[in-house]
Amino acid sequence: MIFNFLKKNSGNTEKESSVFDNYRPERPANGKLMVPLKLLNIDENKKTVDVTVIINVWKRPHIEEQLFHLLTQTVFPREIWILYYENHVQADEIIKTYQQVFPFIHLIRSDKNLKYFGRFTIAVNTTTTYTWLMDDDVIPGEEWLANCVEKCTGLNSVITCTGRIIPKNDFKPEKWKMGGRYKHFIGDEVNGGSMNLCDEDTQVDYGCNSYFMKSEWLQAYWSIWPATFGSGEDIHLSATCKVQLDVNTYVLKQDNIHNSGNIKRSYGWDHNASWKQKNFIDIREKVLRYHIEQNNWAPLLWK
Repeated sequence: MIFNFLKKNSGNTEKESSVFDNYRPERPANGKLMVPLKLLNIDENKKTVDVTVIINVWKRPHIEEQLFHLLTQTVFPREIWILYYENHVQADEIIKTYQQVFPFIHLIRSDKNLKYFGRFTIAVNTTTTYTWLMDDDVIPGEEWLANCVEKCTGLNSVITCTGRIIPKNDFKPEKWKMGGRYKHFIGDEVNGGSMNLCDEDTQVDYGCNSYFMKSEWLQAYWSIWPATFGSGEDIHLSATCKVQLDVNTYVLKQDNIHNSGNIKRSYGWDHNASWKQKNFIDIREKVLRYHIEQNNWAPLLWK
């Protein structure tokens, strides 16, 4: 192992020590190194946030880029869990190499695709103060994690990089409609550009793509059973947190590549995108009706 791993600290939300305290990088005996050299120049004074990051690998080949951007955040996550579904992309060697250098990266393999809700099921096993679930098409700017910690605590809200505000009496808010879409699609409709942008911290009905929360809020998530496992895990998160805990959802201000929650929006436009799948709108209508009509969830414009 490239680093002599020290036992992790426990206790406060933000650790005064880093997960890299007293580690010294050494080149493997065979002289080969896949991990970018930049990641070996560790800032030993960089703080470690008590958060578990959960990312998944299915059909998109972005795991190495995601790991790089997670490890070059201005603060370190306590743990990174990778959920590797089936075997559509070759990621074993990449993950194994990063694990040799960064022992807080953990791999959970499944020959079955647990889809949208699988990561929320796995997340109940976290022991950190915060949990961050990130879609496989998201590449965060280096300030994103630190900003999430600050705002999650300050706003007492689920933090996301894009979100939706549901027009009144509209159970299909994600269906294309002419005019006014920018008012309801927050974070990813500012200029149609390459990264998420948002003029100011904005409360939304539900978030998309990236979900940063206090781990204890996952109890609320599973206190109400999902309407379906076919989609809508993002709606279910915000609806249950609001109904059960009065916890809101916010898209953060993002005005540059450093504080953007996703600097590679185009990764979400491929043929694997859930919003391109058959019955996507109909399934999500079912989820919205379930929470609004049966669970007394009131979207912002419906009050």
